[in-house]
Amino acid sequence: MVSTIVTKQEEGEIQRFQKVEGFMWEKLRSQAPPFDKRVIGEIARLYQVTIIPKNPAKFGWFVFFRLDEALPFPLPMTQGAITFLDRNLAFASYVNGLVSEGEIAAGDRLVVNDPVLREYLDRLAAKGLLSIAKGTADSLRFMPISDELGFPSSVKGNLVVNSHFFLMDPSDLDTPFCSLGSPYSLSVHRGVVELPPLNERPALFVDKAGDARIEFPHLSDLKIEVDGIPLEGEIHTRRGGRSTPPSDNHEIVIVGRRVVALSKGGGTPVPMAGFVVGMKEAIAIREGNVAYKGYEEIVFAIQVGPSMMNEGAIVDSFDCDFHDPERHDAAFPPTVYPLDFNTGRAARIALGTNNKGKPILLWAEGASKVRYVPGVGSRGASLLELARFCEEEGYVDIVNLDGGGSAQILIDGKRHLQISDRYPSDEEAERPIPRVLVIDRS
Repeated sequence: MVSTIVTKQEEGEIQRFQKVEGFMWEKLRSQAPPFDKRVIGEIARLYQVTIIPKNPAKFGWFVFFRLDEALPFPLPMTQGAITFLDRNLAFASYVNGLVSEGEIAAGDRLVVNDPVLREYLDRLAAKGLLSIAKGTADSLRFMPISDELGFPSSVKGNLVVNSHFFLMDPSDLDTPFCSLGSPYSLSVHRGVVELPPLNERPALFVDKAGDARIEFPHLSDLKIEVDGIPLEGEIHTRRGGRSTPPSDNHEIVIVGRRVVALSKGGGTPVPMAGFVVGMKEAIAIREGNVAYKGYEEIVFAIQVGPSMMNEGAIVDSFDCDFHDPERHDAAFPPTVYPLDFNTGRAARIALGTNNKGKPILLWAEGASKVRYVPGVGSRGASLLELARFCEEEGYVDIVNLDGGGSAQILIDGKRHLQISDRYPSDEEAERPIPRVLVIDRS
C-alpha cells in the first residue's frame, strides 16, 4: 500500500490531498468502531460549539444518553400503537412524552418530577452515559445515542478511513425510531449486505472479477428477511413521505439490520436511517435480525455520493438528490448539507478507481475550523474542485464519501493530514462516527 501527499497552490492558498493506492477491494471491509461512552460528551460538545451557535434562539436543551444494561429501569415497551424492540428508542419516546406533559422541564437545571426517574438519570450522568447541551429556546429534548458511534483511532488496522453519512443534526432525528449516529446507505462486503441502499444515491460496486462501476441501487433490488422469514409487503422510505398512509397493515420498522419497532394501522413515522414494511399478515418476530439477499456476487459496495467521476468522465454537478426544503415536502437525510457544489469547501473523502482501474482512496484536507491561515493550512475542497482533481489524475469511477469534520485516514494508526474539527487551542478534535472502512493488518 502506497500513500502520497499532493499539494496544490492557487492564489496564495494551498490544498493538500492524500492518495492511497496498492490495496485490494476484497481486503476492504466496513465496521463500526467500538462504542466508547466518551462519544456522548463529545457529541454534546459538538452541539454546544457547532450546531447550537448557528441559531441559539431556535434550540433549547438537548439531553444525549445511552442506557446501561447494568442499570435496569421499568420501561413500557408498548406506547400507543407502537411496540418498541429497542430500549433506547423506547426510553427516549417515554421521557420525551413526559416532557410534553410537563413532568420533565429545563430551567436553571433539569427538573424531573418522578424521583425514581430523576435518580436514574443522575446515575446515567455519573457513569458518563448522559450529557447536556444548552441553547436559549424554551425546549427540551432527549436524544438517544447509537451504540455504533466510536472513534476511528480506536480501530486496529493497516488502513482505517471514515465512510458513511449518519444522523447528526436535530432535524435528522424527527421520528421515535432515530438514534443520533445511525449510519445509512448501502454497504456490502463479500456478498453480505451490511447496510441497505437508501435515498437513490450513487454507489460504487466491485464484482468478483474486480471490475468497478457506479450504479444507483434501490431497496427493491433486494429480498428482505427477518429472522429468516421473507418479507412480502409494501416498502416505505423517506423519499415517499414522512409516514405511512392509513391502512390495516402490520408495519415493521427497520433500521440497518435490526427491527426496532412494530405498529399497526398506518400513520407510522418512517425512520430517517431505515424504512417501514407494511404487511397484510403479522409475522412472529423472535430476534428481529434483518438480512438482505441479492448482492452475493458483489465483493464490495458503498453508497454515499455524489459521484465525482463516472466511466472516466467528470461529474461536475450533483448526480443525485440532497434534501432541499424548497423542493421536497418530506425531509430525508442528511437534512443539513451544503448544496453549493461549486463553492462549498470542506474536507473530503473519496473512493474509486485510478487511471489503471485499480483502487484509490483520497482525502482532501479541510481548513481548520478554529484558526485557518491561508498558505499554511489547506483551504478545503468544494465537490467541483475534488472532481476536477480526479479528472486531472485520470481517474475512472469515483464516489464521494462522508467528509467535513469526520474526514480522516489512518495508516497504521497515524494520520498524515489534519482533521478540520478543532478544540479552541486548535488541537485536532476527533469526531465520533459510526462506520469506517478497514484493511486489517496482515
